[in-house]
Amino acid sequence: MALHAYYSSHRAPGRHLRTTLCEIAGLSGKNRYQTLRRGLNELVDVGFLKGWNEDGDGGISVRILHTDTAHSVNG
Repeated sequence: MALHAYYSSHRAPGRHLRTTLCEIAGLSGKNRYQTLRRGLNELVDVGFLKGWNEDGDGGISVRILHTDTAHSVNG
């Protein structure tokens, strides 16, 4: 998953616009934001992210779980 790869390379990622994250993940079409949210939720479910937040301006911030364990995301 592109989001996992992107966030894996950032120790403390800052806020990104959801349009930017969709571009990083290669998402397009009318359901791209819904797909982005689903992908972020999957990263929480597998234990890579502690959580994420979307603000009213289309910005998304994530909280990464920093562990020594490698995470694998299937998809």
